[in-house]
Amino acid sequence: SIPLPASSVVVGGRTDFGLGYSTTGTIERLASREDPAHPPQLVVTTDAAAPPPPTTPTTTTVPSTADTYVFNGAGTQNFGGATPLLLSAASYRSLLRFDTSLLATTTSVSSLALRLSATVGLASGGVQVPAEPDGWTEAGTTWSNQPAWSSQVAATATTQSSPGWIVVALPVSALVAGANTSLGLSYSAAGMIERVSSREDTAHAPQLVI
Repeated sequence: SIPLPASSVVVGGRTDFGLGYSTTGTIERLASREDPAHPPQLVVTTDAAAPPPPTTPTTTTVPSTADTYVFNGAGTQNFGGATPLLLSAASYRSLLRFDTSLLATTTSVSSLALRLSATVGLASGGVQVPAEPDGWTEAGTTWSNQPAWSSQVAATATTQSSPGWIVVALPVSALVAGANTSLGLSYSAAGMIERVSSREDTAHAPQLVI
């Protein structure tokens, strides 16, 4: 056996070696591959416990595929085509849907955020985001038939005093991989109405950043 440095192995290619002898006037004789019982052999030992190479994180931005708001003052009216979306502490609620069906259920998600474009600035309060069941339609949902509103707020983001983008950091548990992810929007401060662009405003549509 001749110990060789690991660097002499060409991983993913062909490894070639030459053979010589160190003493002048002496001839060594080795079996070739034509001697099937004694052909030359290269013995490579790999470290099975070595960790896999690190993967590079990727960021995916998913636009909303449906959105609407409901208003308790118009119990049977649908606002699926409206922009902006309205949200408040009691009277207005908004719903957003994102197609996350292309994400495998085994996907490792390190962060999740919702981006909303506020069309007005509010000096106090914040946007509240509960996770919602997906049983609603953009063109048919009203205050009267809206899905059961979750009392569990997944995240809240303070709004700024001027219009602009709001980023709501969400727990990764709010993501439904392999299906639609549905979210609700309300506002934390009573007596205030926040307005955020809907998907009809293509330059400022809601986005889910994964």
